[in-house]
Amino acid sequence: MYRGRSGLTSLFRRLLPWMSAGDRPRALRAYLVLITAYGVSVATYLLLGKLTGQPREIQQVQDILGNSLSLGALIIVGGLFLDEGGTLEELGWRGFAMPLLQQQYTPLVAAVILGILWWAWHFPREIATLPENYDSLAFWGLQA
Repeated sequence: MYRGRSGLTSLFRRLLPWMSAGDRPRALRAYLVLITAYGVSVATYLLLGKLTGQPREIQQVQDILGNSLSLGALIIVGGLFLDEGGTLEELGWRGFAMPLLQQQYTPLVAAVILGILWWAWHFPREIATLPENYDSLAFWGLQA
């Protein structure tokens, strides 16, 4: 493992920015803003769907929740914390790889390198779905 236990501790501390005494109020405000923005975007989606009569998923959500706003809020906010896949992946890309790249390259060059690596890592997943999804095929055709 790179830098042993101290490196691993340092890496995972980046998931808890409020643990640093000087940044605690700022980090908590940032998290509050993010959770609020997420809730507002979900509420806007549901409201627009209800006003336009689409999509069907909104009716399914309403059937499950009924009129319970607190249960809905709990599920929505819980959804933020239950999908750790993106969090852990970002920790690897931005928390581990980016600082290492920035030791040798400018931030712009490091970001371009990381972007290419990210694309190369995720592209095989997209190839598998191309025959099923012609819109994706058109998208990738425009990329050439």
